[in-house]
Amino acid sequence: MAKTSRQAGEIRHFLLRNIPDHPRDIIRIAAEHFGVTRQTVSYHLRKLVAEKVVRARGRTSGRTFHLVGQRTSRNYELTGALEEHVVWRELVAPLLEGTPANALGICQYGLTEMLNNARDHSAGTTVQVSASRLPVGIELKVWDDGVGVFRKIEEALGLHSAREAVLELTKGKLTTDPARHSGEGIFFTSRMFDSFTLRSDGLALLHDVESGDWFIEGWSDVGGTQVTMSIDPETSRTEASVFDEFSSEAGDYAFDVTHVPVALAAIGEENLISRSQARRVLSRCNLFRKVIFDFNGVSRIGQAFADEVFRVFQEANPEINLMHMRANPEVEKMIARARSRTAAAHPEQLTLV
Repeated sequence: MAKTSRQAGEIRHFLLRNIPDHPRDIIRIAAEHFGVTRQTVSYHLRKLVAEKVVRARGRTSGRTFHLVGQRTSRNYELTGALEEHVVWRELVAPLLEGTPANALGICQYGLTEMLNNARDHSAGTTVQVSASRLPVGIELKVWDDGVGVFRKIEEALGLHSAREAVLELTKGKLTTDPARHSGEGIFFTSRMFDSFTLRSDGLALLHDVESGDWFIEGWSDVGGTQVTMSIDPETSRTEASVFDEFSSEAGDYAFDVTHVPVALAAIGEENLISRSQARRVLSRCNLFRKVIFDFNGVSRIGQAFADEVFRVFQEANPEINLMHMRANPEVEKMIARARSRTAAAHPEQLTLV
């Protein structure tokens, strides 16, 4: 009985998590995932519909399923008079009443930071702000009609493509208006929420906090920049815990640690073998006291790439602690070879996460 009850709970949870992406074929997907019949999945769906957690639309052959939740949305003019804290207080906060304080704080931080970016950087005229409270969590969206964020970074830094701008954005401390912004908003927001998606200029940059992975997908560009942030209100994560994670001295909140997803430096199917590719990865890393290179998704690197990162850059910046993680055995060997040439001079900096 316990096993049956546990599986029922798992099926319900799976349905609620996946219905938004699979409204038409959720029954087939759930049946295949759990190895049960479609009738079993349909039984649990009917219960969710009866509980008014899920809504069914259409007849049997074309039926779709949708989560039932509360949603609020409003368009605002992007002028200097727009105040993000007022938008939060009047539009979003009432919908999230009763949300645990830590999750509420994360929502307020993310919403106000992204709205502030839209007002100050997008060069747009309007922004749509929406908030949804669903059975599986909270979703916030900020969508402006301005210049796409990736293209703006590409032009500001003189990069070759919007794809290169994506990598720079993940490092943090990147802003096109340093007099008024620190470039920390997207960096920390993307790591506070369970999932974070930034869509612009035909690209979608996604971050999953559980795995720590970044993904790039194509997107039908309809202009502007769209940010989508989702979080489970029962999360144990706090703003402070995320700030501490990227501070070399816990508690001081100094943003001096960055995490670089190296795989984003590869364009298309290219391998990371050259010094110029390494310099792309190293761009602005000198702004931090600790740099963590994440090699997840990187199958191989060249000798020149490894040497540029772990010898040339390290010797030019001995005060920076270079670390790496999730490297496969082949990549690990190339890193070890490059590091061996600096080990005698700077052993304290050659660290593996």
